[in-house]
Amino acid sequence: NDLFDAIAANCTAGRNPTARQKVDFNRMFSNRPGKFKYSREVMEWSIRCMDQVPKAPDKSTRKNFEKQLLSHIRNNPQIKFDLFLPPYSIYFWCFQKKLGHLDEYCALRNYLAEEIEKLPNAVLHDFQAEWDIVCNLDNYKDITHYSPAINSEILRKIHSGKYISSGIQVKKSTNLIRKKLEEYDAAFLSLYGNKPSRKK
Repeated sequence: NDLFDAIAANCTAGRNPTARQKVDFNRMFSNRPGKFKYSREVMEWSIRCMDQVPKAPDKSTRKNFEKQLLSHIRNNPQIKFDLFLPPYSIYFWCFQKKLGHLDEYCALRNYLAEEIEKLPNAVLHDFQAEWDIVCNLDNYKDITHYSPAINSEILRKIHSGKYISSGIQVKKSTNLIRKKLEEYDAAFLSLYGNKPSRKK
């Protein structure tokens, strides 16, 4: 259903001036205006409703990064790759701590940074410790999905080149994330599992 809605939205965008400006045929899902709402209230509701427990990264995760990403960078030395670590909300990291997955996710950050640093045709931009973004819960509709405005900000920041991070810098930011999430951990835990009442 989502895919059909996305195709329909793209097909009809030409008759909607606002949608026509936002449509992007290179994406699987369209930027239909008003499709999603982003705010602290929406974010907190989504946390209360969470019932899925994702797997922690493991050896297969690293193998997939090697197969699906790193090998392609090595095999195309003529292309420059700009990669980035997306600014998941601070509650994403609180969630990983709650699940017992925090160490695995932090290790994965550091692993990617080390591997990408070895590649002369790739750089890594790290936005996961950008507190102005990740701690502003109005930027999100859930713990990982941020608004189109943040997408635009990411593009500007990548273009500036100021957020290119070495392996050492990423490790330092990883430690900062561990410390920062402690400020939000209690608030997250008060939301998580506290299911909202649903009116019939």
